[in-house]
Amino acid sequence: MANDNAVHVEVDVIEDAVKNILECVEKRQEQPPTNKTLPSIFTVPSIMRDANPRFFKPQMVSIGPLHHREDEKVQEYERRKATYLHDYLRRINSPLEETLKACVRKVNASMDQIRACYAEIKRYSDVELEAMMVMDACFILECHYKVSEQDEETLSLIPHLVRDLVMLENQIPFFVLRDMFKCTYLKLKPRASLTCIVLDLIKIIYPFDYSDLHIDDDKNYSHVLDLLHKLFRPKYASPPTKNAPQSLLLFSAAKLSNAGLKFKPNQDADFRMDMKFESSWSNTTLTMPKLRINIDTEIVFHNLIAYEQCLRNVDSYISSYVTAMNILVDRKEDLQVLVQSKVIIDNGYDDQYAFDLLRRLWEDATIIQDFTYISAWVKMDEYCNHGFGWIRQTYFSGKWSYIASVSGLIIFILTSIQTFCAIRGL
Repeated sequence: MANDNAVHVEVDVIEDAVKNILECVEKRQEQPPTNKTLPSIFTVPSIMRDANPRFFKPQMVSIGPLHHREDEKVQEYERRKATYLHDYLRRINSPLEETLKACVRKVNASMDQIRACYAEIKRYSDVELEAMMVMDACFILECHYKVSEQDEETLSLIPHLVRDLVMLENQIPFFVLRDMFKCTYLKLKPRASLTCIVLDLIKIIYPFDYSDLHIDDDKNYSHVLDLLHKLFRPKYASPPTKNAPQSLLLFSAAKLSNAGLKFKPNQDADFRMDMKFESSWSNTTLTMPKLRINIDTEIVFHNLIAYEQCLRNVDSYISSYVTAMNILVDRKEDLQVLVQSKVIIDNGYDDQYAFDLLRRLWEDATIIQDFTYISAWVKMDEYCNHGFGWIRQTYFSGKWSYIASVSGLIIFILTSIQTFCAIRGL
């Protein structure tokens, strides 16, 4: 009990120190912003929020100004953030106030750019916003540090925290996180990488099945959700995308399977979201991302889709995937084909749960500017409507029709031989 009281006293001291430092920071002269930063953090469109509000509202921790200190659920964690800040700064081998001043000055110098990152922002003073940025960035970094040190309490909470960290409205600019990382974390672990730190956290809720996640460390990310979105981009060149499949193939997975097509998990680490159609006389396959169904799948997808719809000139990889899955999965029978093909890992959830999940995702992804998989769909359309797939569907769609067709073919060949022999007088 005495130790707890001591920690609370230290936390109060830190909070007072932060407040005093922020109030004493020399304010920059008011000048028009020289950068042309475009917004990258948005409020979710009401049509999406009204349909599924729980996927866009943080349940444990608020990051940034859009949900700050409003909900009782996140208010509980505001006090814990101060404790995390205390634990974090205590590790750094430099005076506490000196480290705080360095952090605040970094944020203060970027205040115009920070505000420009938000499409909408509530009326916070610069002092309030600076305190928020420092506290929230250090909280994220301390979360990872505690996880790396196998802190049991943090490990038990981290899945819930990470769900909140990937929500569109629950973001801070990535450059703020990077500035705080340089001021603090590098003093603890000089060889650390901020990108690797974020990856270590978000891989917990990554919706596809890949053993190795990697991404360039030198790219400019807008925020944590943007980094997650860029994991789905091709490593080398963008695939040909433009038109949605309005007049193309609308066959379901079960019908494609009957046409002789086999589904295979995508193992290409250079483009994890790729769908590739390949056909030969002996084998026809559609390679697809390997989706994991779990409690986090919807939260991740809904926020990624919202991000794609809010940000102009962004590739719609996630919306395209959901559109493709809506075409392929028309009934639970189609879902079973994909589960059996191991392109969907159901993790013990029943077919109805997975089917309903995909349907709810489609409600958000109906507005799509381009379709990533147009090339594969054109090839499948040709295969099923004009190629061997059409022949197989027409003449070999079932066991008995297959036997009848083969029997008929044999009889036709024998009859032809018999007629030929009769004509030749053999």
